[in-house]
Amino acid sequence: GGSSSSTARAASAGELRVWASYAEVRNEHVRDLLSPRGHSSLRVVDHPQLGVCVPGLTEVPCGSAEDVGRLLNYGARRRAFGSSLLCSDPSRSHAIFTLRVQQTPPAASAEEAAAGAGARATSARIHLVDLAAAERAPVDVLRAEGRPGDRGCGLGTADLLGGRAVSHGLTALHLVIRALRARGGAGAGSAEEGGEGGASSSVAALFRASKLTLLLRDSMLGRAAALVATVSPAACAVTGTLRTLGFMAAAGRAAGAAPWELVCSGRSVQEVGRLLQADLRRLRSVAFGRGSSPGAVLSRAALAEHGEVQEDLADRERRLRQLRTPFSVQLEEALLAEDAREAALRKLGLLDPGAAASGEEGQEEQPLLLNISDDVVLAGCLAYTLGPDPVTKVGSHPDNGIVLRGLGIAPRLCQFEVRSSDDVVISLAPNAGLRARVRVNGVTLRPGEEIQLRSMDRIVFGRACALCVVLPGTMDGCAVQRLEECCYEKDMLKVLLADASDAWGELRLYFSDLWQRLGEERGREFFSYLAEASHLVDEANEITTEMRPQEHLKFEVELVWDINREVRDIIIIRFMQFLDADDSAPPVLAYWALPRFRERVEVMRALFGALSRHS
Repeated sequence: GGSSSSTARAASAGELRVWASYAEVRNEHVRDLLSPRGHSSLRVVDHPQLGVCVPGLTEVPCGSAEDVGRLLNYGARRRAFGSSLLCSDPSRSHAIFTLRVQQTPPAASAEEAAAGAGARATSARIHLVDLAAAERAPVDVLRAEGRPGDRGCGLGTADLLGGRAVSHGLTALHLVIRALRARGGAGAGSAEEGGEGGASSSVAALFRASKLTLLLRDSMLGRAAALVATVSPAACAVTGTLRTLGFMAAAGRAAGAAPWELVCSGRSVQEVGRLLQADLRRLRSVAFGRGSSPGAVLSRAALAEHGEVQEDLADRERRLRQLRTPFSVQLEEALLAEDAREAALRKLGLLDPGAAASGEEGQEEQPLLLNISDDVVLAGCLAYTLGPDPVTKVGSHPDNGIVLRGLGIAPRLCQFEVRSSDDVVISLAPNAGLRARVRVNGVTLRPGEEIQLRSMDRIVFGRACALCVVLPGTMDGCAVQRLEECCYEKDMLKVLLADASDAWGELRLYFSDLWQRLGEERGREFFSYLAEASHLVDEANEITTEMRPQEHLKFEVELVWDINREVRDIIIIRFMQFLDADDSAPPVLAYWALPRFRERVEVMRALFGALSRHS
């Protein structure tokens, strides 16, 4: 009948299949944004036959554009939630959303199938890359020539390599683009195969210098059919638009200099299956030959290597299973996985903001909390509902109505009493603890105090989680527009900075004298740096107290009384260890300038985040 004839036509014409993955790269750690468990620190592997792959990264089959949109939405919420655990700005991370498209060949004839000589499938990848917005400075150096001493509209190479708030990934990306353009395409295609000559090996080494560049290597080596940038027509965004266009011009010339290569793998499905089976046999022999026997004792390095082999084994088995499973079955399994992802967010008290706003989840009359971010894409993408119970509890314990984790967030932190859709009161939990922190519009919430909330009030839970209040009973058209502005905050430090900073309070005696010496212009610049330094020092002290409480370590802001210095260089951070409670002259273990201390706090955040996940 009609069904059998349509199936026959589809088989003869082949099938278009699409898979999606979503990864975040922050401080050279790769995190899976499509996993309900949010796997972090994934490896990026350069396989001689399979190319660049990430063992453990979730790859979801997509049957429609709506499927892709839902994955983008879920990944954005995961990214925003991860950044709210610490004072880690999502705009300081890179995000790569990858679509893998495969056109399967027409069905093989009986003779071809019997001979095992199936036709070859054609495949391609589309990378949608969100480079770190908070690291915009490196984009300026991707200009036409980058001559020594030419400042242009941005930083010179010496500044870039000197670490002026530039991430490692963007530094590597800049160097790769310059190297490809300098080579003019000579031998670029052989770089990834370890081609001969210093130029090929040096470019290959540059790609391996960062996980970001390694993930984008195939596109950077001339395999990209097109480069597309998103820019804003708004006058207020002209600086960002020029930077983006400058980056695209430089990257486009670099890609155009490399030789064109077909994206077709050149292998049939049967050949790929045989390749995966051979790799599985090799990995199994390695796994069983290195300590898998009963009673074997492995060193720390051997244990790490054994764990990597097990990850590779699971990755090859997944690929082989995907190769053998009909795409229609994969789509059915993807629906079950989508339910699991959404259930994991609901356990944290999170809803889909779009569904909540439209009433799809029955929450249209309930008060909401939306996340605040300096990334316009992520602002407002997290939605916590207050209700349906009269009291919604907040804290790090999983049985709270809203589960938040991070510095300053106790197991029982605070609670919301919802009296009506426009009458909500917040108060601290009775057993919140001394280090618990909640601030409403910049004012610290005290034990026993209740605050009546209004729409667009801003609440900071702990040190990093900033949310905006939405009371449906008070929202009109103008209020909705103001709400969008409330969720987007260009200067997040202004929102997160506590009104009672310990580091700031220790220096108050010097403020008047400093202002007179520096003058108004330099004084304003100095106090902006001092506010940031105080915030970082308080955060570093909290992390140290949580992770190493017995060692009595402390960070402090110290001032160098030389007003002829650069304003930023007046501030240094000292690191001390108190040997006993009465130690009035503790030994100083280290000093750091403010830029170097920023980098150390980023590392501390990553370590604290890893500890929090494991605990």
